[in-house]
Amino acid sequence: MIDPVVNIFQNGFSLISRIVIAAASAAFGGLMLVIAPDADHSIGAYGIAASVFLIPMACLTTGRVREFALSVLGVQTLSIMLWYVGTQIETPDGRRDPMTMKVIAAIFAFGIPAYQYAFRKRFGFHPVESPATTTRTTGCATNQ
Repeated sequence: MIDPVVNIFQNGFSLISRIVIAAASAAFGGLMLVIAPDADHSIGAYGIAASVFLIPMACLTTGRVREFALSVLGVQTLSIMLWYVGTQIETPDGRRDPMTMKVIAAIFAFGIPAYQYAFRKRFGFHPVESPATTTRTTGCATNQ
């Protein structure tokens, strides 16, 4: 049971699953673009559509484009969670939403690792290593 999970973490999702995720998120993004002009807060709908269109970009590309899309999604995720917690701390009536503790837990589970990914990958703008300076390890022990 653990082997498929380890395989996904090491190698990523299969092509078919990435295509399904990309198609579903692109359809949702298209739906947001269709309903945005009629919405009361159309700028928010356009923002959600732009965010959702980053998911197919992350699913169907490789290299720096994928790193950029995932980094933007990661920082956006953490920012939204922190904004929500900030709005719940300062409520005028003194009551707090029970979801606040769950969001704080989500910040530690998802937000901080997403933030770390974004800045470790430098939003895809890291310097490219030349093949001459890159060292490869095979993972095999060598006989001395």
